[in-house]
Amino acid sequence: MQRKERIERAIAEDRFTLYFQPILNIKTGEIKRYETLIRMLEKDGTVQAPDFFIPEAEQLGIIDEIDQLVMRKAIKALGGFVEEGLDISS
Repeated sequence: MQRKERIERAIAEDRFTLYFQPILNIKTGEIKRYETLIRMLEKDGTVQAPDFFIPEAEQLGIIDEIDQLVMRKAIKALGGFVEEGLDISS
């Protein structure tokens, strides 16, 4: 129950963050794609990996909220990449 409350509170307080890990094309040395990784931030600053919260969120039926949060943040970040002139579409 405590983990459920921590996850729900993190959703309500927007304490999920995305990390963008570059994927390097070894042949060309270019980075044009990124893998998006999600982490949950605890109130004390501790970073929780997905294996801490995703299975629980799926069981509790709140994974859709996390999915929507990820989509909003990813779309916003993509807009920032475009504004910076980064070509990540190839």
